[in-house]
Amino acid sequence: MSRLSAALGELADEEMSGKFGPELLDELRVLLVAQNRLAARVARVVRECEVTGAAEHDGQKTMASWLRGHAR
Repeated sequence: MSRLSAALGELADEEMSGKFGPELLDELRVLLVAQNRLAARVARVVRECEVTGAAEHDGQKTMASWLRGHAR
């Protein structure tokens, strides 16, 4: 997770000026695939948290309530 966070930080800091049409579209394609993969992983982790009752360790009864409080 720390490597992912660091990589996302570097990506966020990367300069966009100087890029144009085709280069931007190529980057966007890669980003959309990554976004979908990350969303799928989030869904799997949320499901596992629900099944294992992980939210109770943080004082919540359900993952829905945990998500409302922590992820808005």
